[in-house]
Amino acid sequence: MKNNNNYLEYKGYIGDIKYSANDKCFYGRVIGLPKEVGITYEGESAKELYQDFKDGVNDYLDFCTENNIKPHKSNGALINIQLPIKVSRNLDKQAESSGKTVSAIVGELIASQYQYTR
Repeated sequence: MKNNNNYLEYKGYIGDIKYSANDKCFYGRVIGLPKEVGITYEGESAKELYQDFKDGVNDYLDFCTENNIKPHKSNGALINIQLPIKVSRNLDKQAESSGKTVSAIVGELIASQYQYTR
């Protein structure tokens, strides 16, 4: 298991790690994928979390193979930033209405600030 305490990695897919005190379990999602892909996972222990993460990635890859679909990959560099809740909510709303990911919007904003084109 590749793990930097905040992320999981498997077959080139990167997933975040969160904890729900209410549910007393860990959970997360594979990052850098379109919303329609939405690989999520959970577990009561780190071992269960990682196994569910791997199962989710494998299920997605199996589905793509069975349906002759090119799988999406987690893309880009990982940066972990903490935003004020209002900024985060506005980004989520903008992502939802535009059909883009929050990562794509932030990437575009950073690229425009530094006059970088992809």
